[in-house]
Amino acid sequence: VIKTFFITKLNSTAVRAEWSFVSGASHYTVYYESTSSSSRKKRQVKTGMRVFPGGTTEGLIGGLDPNLNYLFSISTSFNVNGIIYEGERTQPIPPVVTPTSTVVSSTSIVSTSQTSSTLAITSISSSNSPYLSVTLNPTIVSSTLSIITVTGLSTSIIVTFTVISGTSAVDTSSTPMLPTTDESSMTIYIAAGAILSLLLIVIIIVIIIVVVLISKKKRIKKKYNIAIKDSTDKGTATELGVSIDDIQEATYSTVKEPIPPVIEEFPNDMTSEEGRQVLFKVKVKVRGNSKPSFNWYHNGEPVTDDYAHELRGDGSLLLVSVEKKHKGTYRFVANNDAGTVSQQVVLTVAVEGSDESRLLHGDSSSAKIGMIPVDKFGEFVAKGHAKGNEGFRNQFGMLDSGESDHTVTVGLTPSNKLLNRFANIVVYDDNRITLRPMSGHKDCTNEYINACYIKDYSNQYQYIATQGPVSNTLVDFWRLIWQERSAIIVMITNIIEEGKMKCQQYWPDSDTKDYGPFSVTLSDEQVLTDYTVRKMHVKVLEQVTQRPDEVTHNIASQNNDRNRLNQFLPPDNYRVPLKGEHPDYINAVFINGYKEKKAFIIAESPMFNTARNFWKMIDDRNVTAIVMLCQENENDQEVCYQYWSNGKLGEYNISLLNEEIHNAGYIERKIEVTNDNKAGDKQQVKQYQITNWDSTGKMTNPQTILLVIEEMYRTQRKRGNTSIVVHCSDTVGRSAMFCAAATTINKCKTEGVIDVFQVLKSQRIQKPGSVQTVYQFQGIFQIVLSLSLYKMRRLTLIFACSITLWSIILVLGSGEAKGPEPPSILIPKSGVRLYLPYQDRIIPDYSMIYASQFYDQDKNNDVNDVTDALWCQSANNGANIGVWYHPNGTEVPLFDGPFGSLAPGPVYSKKFQGQVALARREGLSGYEGLYKCIIPDENGVNQLLVVGAYTDTGYNNNDGPDADPTMQFSLLSTSRLATPPVFSLSFNVSDGPPTTVNCSVNGNGISTELSRVIVDGSGSVTRVTVTVRLREAGNYQCTVSNTRVIDGPISVGPTAVTDTSSLSLSVSDAPTDLTATRLSTGLAHVRLSWSTVSGATGYEVYYQLSVSNNSISLDTTSLTTIDITASTLIRGNTYTFYVVSYGSAFLPSGNASVMLTIDDPVVNHFTATLITSNNVTLFWNPPTTVVPMFYYINWRCRRSCESLVTSNSEIFVSSPHTLTGIPPYSQCAFDLIGVYGSQIANLATNYSTTTLSIAPTGPVDDIIFSSVESVSMTVSWDEVPCNESNGPITGYYLTYTNITSNTSYTVNITGGDNRMYNLTGLIPYTSYTVSIIPYNYNMNGPARQEIQLTGESIPGVISDLVHSKNPDAILIVWNPPTIPNGIITVYEIRYRESTSTSPYNITNTTNTYYSIVGLIPNTSYTIGVRAYTSIGPGELTDRNYTTNKI
Repeated sequence: VIKTFFITKLNSTAVRAEWSFVSGASHYTVYYESTSSSSRKKRQVKTGMRVFPGGTTEGLIGGLDPNLNYLFSISTSFNVNGIIYEGERTQPIPPVVTPTSTVVSSTSIVSTSQTSSTLAITSISSSNSPYLSVTLNPTIVSSTLSIITVTGLSTSIIVTFTVISGTSAVDTSSTPMLPTTDESSMTIYIAAGAILSLLLIVIIIVIIIVVVLISKKKRIKKKYNIAIKDSTDKGTATELGVSIDDIQEATYSTVKEPIPPVIEEFPNDMTSEEGRQVLFKVKVKVRGNSKPSFNWYHNGEPVTDDYAHELRGDGSLLLVSVEKKHKGTYRFVANNDAGTVSQQVVLTVAVEGSDESRLLHGDSSSAKIGMIPVDKFGEFVAKGHAKGNEGFRNQFGMLDSGESDHTVTVGLTPSNKLLNRFANIVVYDDNRITLRPMSGHKDCTNEYINACYIKDYSNQYQYIATQGPVSNTLVDFWRLIWQERSAIIVMITNIIEEGKMKCQQYWPDSDTKDYGPFSVTLSDEQVLTDYTVRKMHVKVLEQVTQRPDEVTHNIASQNNDRNRLNQFLPPDNYRVPLKGEHPDYINAVFINGYKEKKAFIIAESPMFNTARNFWKMIDDRNVTAIVMLCQENENDQEVCYQYWSNGKLGEYNISLLNEEIHNAGYIERKIEVTNDNKAGDKQQVKQYQITNWDSTGKMTNPQTILLVIEEMYRTQRKRGNTSIVVHCSDTVGRSAMFCAAATTINKCKTEGVIDVFQVLKSQRIQKPGSVQTVYQFQGIFQIVLSLSLYKMRRLTLIFACSITLWSIILVLGSGEAKGPEPPSILIPKSGVRLYLPYQDRIIPDYSMIYASQFYDQDKNNDVNDVTDALWCQSANNGANIGVWYHPNGTEVPLFDGPFGSLAPGPVYSKKFQGQVALARREGLSGYEGLYKCIIPDENGVNQLLVVGAYTDTGYNNNDGPDADPTMQFSLLSTSRLATPPVFSLSFNVSDGPPTTVNCSVNGNGISTELSRVIVDGSGSVTRVTVTVRLREAGNYQCTVSNTRVIDGPISVGPTAVTDTSSLSLSVSDAPTDLTATRLSTGLAHVRLSWSTVSGATGYEVYYQLSVSNNSISLDTTSLTTIDITASTLIRGNTYTFYVVSYGSAFLPSGNASVMLTIDDPVVNHFTATLITSNNVTLFWNPPTTVVPMFYYINWRCRRSCESLVTSNSEIFVSSPHTLTGIPPYSQCAFDLIGVYGSQIANLATNYSTTTLSIAPTGPVDDIIFSSVESVSMTVSWDEVPCNESNGPITGYYLTYTNITSNTSYTVNITGGDNRMYNLTGLIPYTSYTVSIIPYNYNMNGPARQEIQLTGESIPGVISDLVHSKNPDAILIVWNPPTIPNGIITVYEIRYRESTSTSPYNITNTTNTYYSIVGLIPNTSYTIGVRAYTSIGPGELTDRNYTTNKI
């Protein structure tokens, strides 16, 4: 928490923020927002923020609008494990005026005013002169004091003037303003001479006297201190009205306005190897007295002084020792009161062996990245992924940020700053779009908008990137659309994101809304699952928006017992509630598909306590398909409870009807579910479990996932298109990848495009955290790429980009010149060709002609008036097609005028519909050689035609083509396993183009595919390549010849000649004795071995699935063994392995092959040979296919009387093996696991047995007495604790003993559940000891005993009643009852005369004596005594006693 925060106003455009230090903060963010306008201008709202490093407690914020009032707040951010957490902002506060000003020199002046009047400036000028001229209002006639605000000066000055004359116009005329310097004073010159100076001194003295007098009168002074502001405008003045009576004191001073810093020196992008020092040397020019602060940011995060970074005082940054994590973009920021400047540099960290590393060491041959042929794209992607995606990382690091090559000035002018949403995102000057003013509309006059052109792959401007409009650029936004004729808008931001406005809505919610002169009508709106399409007029516009991502997990966090993991909990607004239940929570979320909402449910794999809820969800949503992407146990942990086993889960009865294991890597199960609460209702569900996809997202075969997606959708369509449940180990890895891939494929099939980024971005709204790693993200592309390779060849790949707007501009233009007609009647009906009208013949490709055979006029004066040029013609009827190239590769000049006259020489080209002419108007000397024509055919595919054109002399002296004597060999087969192999033979041909090429081997002609490439240059060399499909050793020869056009004036010229190039090739012998052996290092590890082939320099190994026709290369080796240990092979499949040999100049051999089935190892005999109460000895046979490196046993035991399961593992075991420490009478299940390197195999599972029972080792639990009476009681007891029963309790011995008489009785109670007995015939108010002994098959356990007192009864008679007497009193004494039957509470005494029938006199006492007084002497009395307990009185003891005589 920031305890203190305040803002000090430095000047009209800058403030200083200060705050209390917060320990551990990574950075602070100061936010500001305008509240209202301080002028009469239309209200403007401006927001912004500045970020400061965590070690600072103050910072400067400049570039504020002087016309706006601002409120400021601050927040603290922390970096926790690479994640930035930002705290709440403080309450917004306004700035306070700075307590001290930066006044360099100041003089106080006091003026006496006798009349009240107003001073006004009527004119002021400064221009480039150092003198300031002021003209005052002529109505002012008294001495006045004026404070003047002037603009256009290079320094801020406060000037006090005194009018010294009452003339109609007073001209000070000689008040020079010194240029801006760093000196601490300013001088004012008065050019009127010494008299004027003396007069000024007198006036100053008078002013001082007046000040003293005013001070004595204690008048309140008002001080005005008005600075002259810096501005680009010159010769203007701010009109100021000041009441003279209000001015008692004024100052003039020189105020140094802060000037923004300038970055004079900054490094270019760098590449460095790890461990090197890198210095980003910065030189910043500081002007004025406002020293800037320096900050560095790495990939957006503040850089602080630590072990790896050294921040220097001049702004430079030293990286002490470069590491991989240091790569990326470093931005330098310098700011002071006047503003902020920044530049950035990109650091690429070169990994050993990478392109960057090779470039650093002078090897650039392998670092070039060019265009990628479509058929090589898969290979390119694979290489990019290799070595931890090293290729992609290196390519990304080589990208140039471009900032050092462009200037940014227009977007940073004061007026244009208001038009930028973000201060640090401004368009470059050289490619920004300039808006054209629209006459008649005052809100369409400015020319700046934050928008720029972006080029496409052909280096043409095809897109426009622009910011989301702010409130004051809505009209400009529609001006941009109108001006650039853009038909499509792509909006890839939300209006509000993370509580901040990102784009002002620029379209109407309905009907029509006006934006300045533009009336925009919303004609259609289609809301899809992850984007919205809107159509509008002005033009047809399409817009894409997305919903904001607001996530809460309140409900999920309150149900932790139903979550396997506490990460990646379902958001409240997308979770799947259980119908009719409270709580209704299950860890599952809805996921939208391409067009269907709630197409998927991503659920957490069930636990034991959530399996019933899982089936409840299936029932609620009528789910018919489940996709399971995990095993039951992964990495020695349970990740999924087996919810599909036959049995009962709550009200649901589960029946596994069928289970089919597919070789492709998945299991298909058919499950029937019935609900006890829905009589007769049955639901069938199909479950697809993919078994070859591990928890990291690594796929053995992406096509397995494609097959499951197809099967899943097929099941869903048959049964009503309900939601599909998908689950894995963590909900955000494989499940998220699967749903994203399935949605992408559906989108692809409908729209023909692939956009993984947008699909996943939308999915993360409903399931935050979807796809956790780059590896998983790449896996989605692998799935879709697999689809595109095998099923969808013609796809457009669209990867997400940062473009926010594009427009496509089509420019059409054509022109044809007048003159002789082109040969339109001879345009081909198909294909392309060369036509020579001078001889009226179609000439073959690669023919030789001479200069006298083509012209730029109708030389032979034919009837069709066709120009006798050399025509390159196509069946494509398009205008302006075709290009001619000189022999040196440069383009032949294109001429738009008529043939002849002013056309360039010696040759030029001219385009017509469907053809282009090569015309000659001068001699060919110096321009002889092979001319090329590139022209599209009727399918739009460019074709190449070649003709050799020579001077007449050169043509006669040319003896035909000369071929290299030796050909070059190159194997072209993508696989050496190809039958037959495909290879090329290449050679150069000079002195004429080869029209015909014929090849043979050992004198026998062979079929070839011919290609020719012209090597540009004066030599006119043709590179000839013939492709051969053959596996035959011998002498290969190719003979070349050309067609020479000899008809015409040189009819007796040379004829066609031939030349030969040759090469001898050998074929390597095929390997023999190929064997395949399983290895214990992995479940699908195989060793291949074969015999040595003489002369072979290497071997290539391939494999092929039995269900596939495609052979895949595994590796090349110079050895005769190879271990296949990568995750290449899939268990359960049958493979054929091939090995071919090859030499450095050999054709590859035929193959040797061997077949092997990769069966999972199984132990057929796994049993217990010895079982005791605590030990189990297990025995097993070795596995059927391959013996593991070692075994371990998992065992799960629980006592028969409880549900708690104890699990354990014992590793490095061998058969037989004894497991010890198992509790007696425990039900146990045992798994035998084989370890094969990093993989394991369940060799035998769930072998069950029960250990023997022994005598109970613990007594019964609590003994409970109830219904305790005087002669009976009921005894019950709790069962023996499970962990001490050691077997089923079969009965109990109950013994009860009268403690007083030591008399005992024993009862045998059979049956472990009979735990109650009624004791009778007991003695009242007597203590008994009750002992209970449990027994287990006649084996007694320990006893537990308790003591219980019986209840009270009425007491017995008292004993030993005696008396003594007097004449008027009798004293009686007695003993308590011998059988009290309880506690005696009181004794009752009754008496009367023996002869009387009146009621007894009754009294009570707690003593055992009583004196009866007041008796009659010599009289007989009947006296009775009895005892009372809580139950009642006992029997009376009556006696007759006579009092003494007197």
